[in-house]
Amino acid sequence: MCHQMKSGQSSFSNKVLSLLLKRKGMTSQNRKVERRLDRRKHQASRRNRVMRMAKRLQANDLNRKIAIQKKGRTEDDAGYPIPNPKEWEDVFPFDIWANREPLQRGREFFAADAAQSEITVRYKIRYREGIKSDMRLVDKRDNRIYEIKTVLDDVYDDRTETHLMVAEVSNG
Repeated sequence: MCHQMKSGQSSFSNKVLSLLLKRKGMTSQNRKVERRLDRRKHQASRRNRVMRMAKRLQANDLNRKIAIQKKGRTEDDAGYPIPNPKEWEDVFPFDIWANREPLQRGREFFAADAAQSEITVRYKIRYREGIKSDMRLVDKRDNRIYEIKTVLDDVYDDRTETHLMVAEVSNG
């Protein structure tokens, strides 16, 4: 009896739907096509969401240890000079895991009759506050030192990632 009621209800709902569609000037064939298109749109939006999530920073992408450094202090809080000041000191007391992405192959330029080359790289790290463009980045894997050009805090507006645009300038 329950089975008959369900089938009766579905046939009734199909009749009501077909009446509504006729009022709108749509046939059942048009409705099938519209449903198929809606399904494809939904699948496409789901694929896009998955692709956007795939671009996010994953734990296995963090394959380099880096240190963020700022210029060392030459005076103490009272204004007296510090004996043997450090030129650069670490901002964080620990190493940070990062992902490195080269942006350009490199750029050569001439400044003051000295040939120089610049390599631009993006480092992706977990969200951190307090990093500024007057600091530098030290890659612990290959012991390279980079100038921080730009700090892109909170890239996805959810406090998950910070992107550091850095450049290695070498004379030669």
